[in-house]
Amino acid sequence: CQRYGASVEQVCLRLTSLRKPGREGLPLGLLRADASGFISKRLPLPGLPLPGTGTGCPLWPIYAAHQTPGRFARQLAAFPNGGRFLLFARTLNPDTGGFEAAPVLGAIMLACDVAYADRTVFADGLALGSEDAATPVGPTCRLCTRSDCRHRKAEALLVRKNVAR
Repeated sequence: CQRYGASVEQVCLRLTSLRKPGREGLPLGLLRADASGFISKRLPLPGLPLPGTGTGCPLWPIYAAHQTPGRFARQLAAFPNGGRFLLFARTLNPDTGGFEAAPVLGAIMLACDVAYADRTVFADGLALGSEDAATPVGPTCRLCTRSDCRHRKAEALLVRKNVAR
């Protein structure tokens, strides 16, 4: 950000768009959310289940980033569909809107398939190959099949049932 005189959001958006043939960057997905959890921007990544509207999984680091403003929060995440991703998020500089206005707070999160994660500084020190090191997450409570999640905020629309054959 300092090197290019750009905001965190500008740099993150640019990183997701590096697609020049022969000089592609890492395939990255992106989410931007406000402090209430509402997702206001999403750039998908193959295999990464993202909600179409509303909020994401409360366990994602985009929500934890508000606990450490200005610093990155990271997570090795395991989704119910078998996808494993490195997620890293940071708060955005608040839009103050003036002296009397309450600041608009938000955060941005990038997602990288675990196959590419070791090419980022955010994977340093993480056991990328360990199943136990990954946090079980979902796309959003309403679409998550993890019935034993203590962070669930809403009932799932679809419930996976074990059917004996």
